[in-house]
Amino acid sequence: MPHILLLILVFTLQQAEMRTIRWMCSIKVTDQIKQDEMKDKSQTEYFRQVKRVLRPKLNRVTMIIAINIWAVSLVQYTAGIVKWRKDELEAMEG
Repeated sequence: MPHILLLILVFTLQQAEMRTIRWMCSIKVTDQIKQDEMKDKSQTEYFRQVKRVLRPKLNRVTMIIAINIWAVSLVQYTAGIVKWRKDELEAMEG
């Protein structure tokens, strides 16, 4: 009788462990999806802000200051949240 209880306990623990592993994997996949969504939204908003700054035909100095204030600050804000790779940031540069 004790052997059967031991087998049931081991089987139950294995099932619980598999559920935990599946749950942890789903969190990692969900986190990666959110990272990708945030990167896409940030890039879209960055380019929208740059286009918005380029519209009024500002002089060079004012244009650079405006881009730094409106567009670059957006990417800087997300830097602590989203894991940007160097090549992604270079691609946004132009």
